[in-house]
Amino acid sequence: ICNVHFKKGINFTFPENTILASGEYLLLVRDRKAFESRYGVSDVQSYEYTGRLSNDGEQLQLISSDSERIIDFIYNDQLPWPEEADGEGKSLVFTGKVQNDPSNWVQSRVLGGSPGEAELRTVTYSEWAILNSVSGDPQADDDGDKVSNYLEYYFGSDPGLAADAPFADTNVQKIEGASYLTLSFPRNLSAESTMEVQFSFDLKTWISETKSFEIVSSTDNGDGTAEVTVRYLRAIDNESRKVFFRLSNN
Repeated sequence: ICNVHFKKGINFTFPENTILASGEYLLLVRDRKAFESRYGVSDVQSYEYTGRLSNDGEQLQLISSDSERIIDFIYNDQLPWPEEADGEGKSLVFTGKVQNDPSNWVQSRVLGGSPGEAELRTVTYSEWAILNSVSGDPQADDDGDKVSNYLEYYFGSDPGLAADAPFADTNVQKIEGASYLTLSFPRNLSAESTMEVQFSFDLKTWISETKSFEIVSSTDNGDGTAEVTVRYLRAIDNESRKVFFRLSNN
């Protein structure tokens, strides 16, 4: 690579003699420290860029030293583009050959995407139930640990072992003097399913509001699961109302 650079979208010029072999990945990140805090340190070669891609969509153009367009397309955050990649925790994944064609793009299967590696093959609940010899009823509880089979599937726990019952954990995170509630839970990376965090002030009315949460980290546990932590964006203080969280299959 020589003088290959982005002309539109972000600001970055690849260092001379950068080598990217067939089938390999290269990461461009805006903030390496923040990236590693969320995803961990990657073995994939990576560089930092400046600028920021628009959440509403814009043109992304990568050109060679002789002005040949290597990448040139306009993405968007509305249909027919995958809408869940707009603030829902999913990333855009290119699956075809025509960059400008929205049908050649899909949302990532897991929250936070899979930067620096190929996406894992997903397994449906029905396939998982057969593989684990459990009831096809998602609400059943085969091992009697008071966790439904479907949640065992989503969390990546053993549906035949009550001692392996999964759970979510809450904590308090302090940022610049303010305190925020966090919710952490395991996530089966191969589950073809998503959950959303909902909150309630009375345990009767549950609110789905993505702008009230952000993903803090998604750490690969090395066993097919990841530990996901989300933060409630309303700071807590002595005047805060009691709030409850739950995970809901959407």
